[in-house]
Formats: sequence, structure tokens, C-alpha cells
Amino acid sequence: MRTAILGLADHGRIRLDAEPPTTRRSTGPFPGLTTRQTDVLEQLIAGSTYKEIAADLFISEKTVSTHVSHLLRKTGSTNRRDLARKASGRRRED
Repeated sequence: MRTAILGLADHGRIRLDAEPPTTRRSTGPFPGLTTRQTDVLEQLIAGSTYKEIAADLFISEKTVSTHVSHLLRKTGSTNRRDLARKASGRRRED
């Protein structure tokens, strides 16, 4: 079994000795956000559409929508405009 796994990893150019990726937490306007959520938030503040955010971050629009849903929940915002307003206000306070 080990030989098969190593062979597949080698074929897929996957390093099995690499450290797994970690989810870094933001210390930005809303502590506790993931790095990706912070990336999406910054683009929302700039006025980008889901389609533009998806293209810039190389993710699907559905994934952007999911990140925005999590941002709304974590920040207690009612909509994207409220979220951007809260985040912009917090940036100025820092």
C-alpha cells in the first residue's frame, strides 16, 4: 500500500514530506477572519463584484458567495454594503 501511495504522489508531483497548509487568522479590521476572508473583504470594500473577486483570487463566484456569507455572520452585518461600511470604519479607527 505504501509503495502505491508513494507512486501516486510521485506521479502527481505531490510532496508527502511538506508541512500541511495552515489557515492563518487575520489581525485586520475583524480578528478571527481567515486570510482568504480578509482578501474577499478588501475587494468588497473596493467595490468589486463577485465575478471580479473570483477572477482575481482564482476561485468560483460560488466560493466568493460562501466567503461573504461567513463574513456577514462573523461581523454581524446585514448585507455587503453594511459589511463594507463597518470594515471601512474599523480601518480608520486603527
